[in-house]
Amino acid sequence: MDYSDQELIWIFNRFQGRCLYCGSEIFFHAYQAFGSRGAWVVDRFIPIERGGTDQIFNWVASCPSCSYEKGVRLPWEFSPDDFPPGKTEPPICSPKEEPTEVNGFSPG
Repeated sequence: MDYSDQELIWIFNRFQGRCLYCGSEIFFHAYQAFGSRGAWVVDRFIPIERGGTDQIFNWVASCPSCSYEKGVRLPWEFSPDDFPPGKTEPPICSPKEEPTEVNGFSPG
């Protein structure tokens, strides 16, 4: 799926430049830059195959390793110590403000 610049900035800011699952630092300009330091992808917190939606509140920032390892598992199946069973939204609440610039890049 293609994401707009605004959506990517929103997701990146929502998770404070960190992979939701392992906490590793990600870099905005390394989006889908597989093999690069700070690479990241958009993952679905609840996979579509498991009843999740393709909506912005189900999108999370993830390093490629965690996204691949999680696959179609539910968050509590992937990392039971970090995610309580049945929680259907990512643990970081969404920002109320509009997306702002990230590393000198702003949506146009």
